[in-house]
Amino acid sequence: MTNREKLIKTNVYDLLCRINSQTPCFCIIQALGDENKPDICDDKCDKCIQSWLNEEAR
Repeated sequence: MTNREKLIKTNVYDLLCRINSQTPCFCIIQALGDENKPDICDDKCDKCIQSWLNEEAR
């Protein structure tokens, strides 16, 4: 299996959580360009990622 195939088969939520957890001072949602993300993080990253995934795309 290639890396491309592995990524294609990976759940998006799991991928975002994994990226976010590997970089403790980094917010994956802010990196994706969500200007509505609060400046102060409540450290509930899993809930934040879930919420972002369930929002309507802009």
